[in-house]
Amino acid sequence: MDDLSDKGMATSLLEARREGGYTKSYFFRKTWKHYTIFFGGITLVLTFLAYRGIWIPFSFILGFAIGILIRDRSWLHATRTQFRLQWPFVVKVTDWEKVERLANDQSA
Repeated sequence: MDDLSDKGMATSLLEARREGGYTKSYFFRKTWKHYTIFFGGITLVLTFLAYRGIWIPFSFILGFAIGILIRDRSWLHATRTQFRLQWPFVVKVTDWEKVERLANDQSA
């Protein structure tokens, strides 16, 4: 989801089309690297704080990480609901040949 070029967005749109819309697995495949890096860093910090016995920052950071998970889960649910309702319309009005040309990096 980082590639906001025409080619990147066209490729993502074609992937979603193959899956029949924006599914949970689609979002997971697009964001797993970001979550792995973020929560890997959080885990390292929490491990260090627990080892040193610094519990107040430990609790704050743990709550922060849990809050991020809750926020992202609710965002995913709301976004998927919206996309699921809009997907049939997107399929009808999209010029898929043009999307495929963009994905193949040809001129539109």
